[in-house]
Amino acid sequence: MPQLFRNFALLFGGFFLIGFLLWGLFSLVPPPSESEIVEQPKTAPPIAYVRTSFDQMEGWAHDNLLDAIPAFLRSCQVMSKAHNTRQGEDDQDLLTKAWADPCAAAHSLLPDNENSARAFFETWFTPLAIYGEGKETGLFSGYYEPEMKGSRIRSERYATPLHHLPADLVQVNLGQFRDTLKGLRVSGRVIDGRLQPYEGRAEIESGAIDTNLPVIAYIDNWVDAFFLHIQGSGRVLLDSGEVIRVGYAGQNGHPYTAIGGILIQRGEIDRAEMSMQAIRKWAEAHEAEARDLFKQNASYIFFRELNNIDPDLGPFGAQNVNLTPGRSLAVDATFHPLGLPIWVDTTIPFGESGVNKPRRRFYSALDIGGDSGGPVGGDVFWGSGKLAGEVAGPMKNDGTMVALFPHEVAEYLLATQGL
Repeated sequence: MPQLFRNFALLFGGFFLIGFLLWGLFSLVPPPSESEIVEQPKTAPPIAYVRTSFDQMEGWAHDNLLDAIPAFLRSCQVMSKAHNTRQGEDDQDLLTKAWADPCAAAHSLLPDNENSARAFFETWFTPLAIYGEGKETGLFSGYYEPEMKGSRIRSERYATPLHHLPADLVQVNLGQFRDTLKGLRVSGRVIDGRLQPYEGRAEIESGAIDTNLPVIAYIDNWVDAFFLHIQGSGRVLLDSGEVIRVGYAGQNGHPYTAIGGILIQRGEIDRAEMSMQAIRKWAEAHEAEARDLFKQNASYIFFRELNNIDPDLGPFGAQNVNLTPGRSLAVDATFHPLGLPIWVDTTIPFGESGVNKPRRRFYSALDIGGDSGGPVGGDVFWGSGKLAGEVAGPMKNDGTMVALFPHEVAEYLLATQGL
């Protein structure tokens, strides 16, 4: 493989470049031509790319893409810095060109010309429809930045802590040790020279390691704290009028267990009625039982205090840039690089009736999501506060996605499928 291609593989690491053509008719793209066909494996690959066009992306002509440019530009700030720090001068210009040239062009867009924004994406990018394990659809859900009341000082009212990252927590990115382990991470603590599992939620909430857990703030509602662990970021409103922004800092290494799934299995909540709001209502009506049940989710999140954030912007995502409500998507970073522009065709609930209506929109992949496992699917960031939560909570609908790659990267991905 040429040196440039090897560097592209590093630049957009996390992809499983496997050749594959799907049978049947696709809603977004026509069946691939004979020239694109390779021998179909016995099992469908984890991820596959099929060339499409902007004309075939339903809704593309109607989305206000100028509204999506700010999120794209924030991502560009990180992408460009990453390229500028890469080693090796021979391919530096070519590697930088993949994202630096489109990012530079985006800065010159006319601020009041929506057509120029559409022309920008159509000029600089090639759309590739994404398929995972032979399927064109995946799950799209929502998340938001909750608001809660709290205090810097523990009291009878403010008794539920939001913890800083423990000093002894070791987080390991296994992909740094083996290419085959890219996207996998473990956490624990080192005891006698060996990495051992960290305490789970039940032990932490019982105070087993309180001496290792400095506290950012205490809040007045333990259910709010539990959902903050799921959302990953939030705003704490203090009695003094100060607002603390907190964001994800790390996790104890235990797998996430969906409480909603357990409640469905128990018959407490009907599957069709399941949502964040339904879980909250059940928990508030069954506090003692809920506290025990929630401990079955051994995963525990630690936070960091986010300073100097524009109050009008969303929290930081995994790319360490502010999320834009309605334009930021959390994805599975095993398959997709952060910063990737993505077109999503799904549905979202509207109004009190919860009737789902089409939602076809452009997003930037600025975050890593808990529910966004797999190559097709993601979590839409809806903003902050109660209203955002009312939309994010019940959103769990199927959809399709098309990723926009710089032309040379798209050609590389298509050409190396199956190698």
